[in-house]
Amino acid sequence: KHAIFSFLLFVQRIHLDIRVGEHDLDAAIAQAKDKVNELTFKLEHLIEQIEQIIKEQNYQRDREENFRTTSEDTNSNVLWWAFAQILIFISVGIFQMKYLKDFFIAKKIV
Repeated sequence: KHAIFSFLLFVQRIHLDIRVGEHDLDAAIAQAKDKVNELTFKLEHLIEQIEQIIKEQNYQRDREENFRTTSEDTNSNVLWWAFAQILIFISVGIFQMKYLKDFFIAKKIV
């Protein structure tokens, strides 16, 4: 009995409660913060994309306005050139008819 008793004196119990990482309540809070941070990051990214799209739209509007102005000026110039050609053709036609009439009269053909 004496040997068993001395053995029981040297037996000690040690209870360790080891927690790795955050506690359950803190983990839920941290997870919620992570989700908020992730949503904030995504929202900021979307805002940057929207700003970039707005800049691109404004740039395209400016280009379209410049193109429209250039097209309208070109169309106006083409229209005036067409009128000038018509006037030149009509004047040359009238001159040729008068010249041929005078030529035939001078040759006494008519």
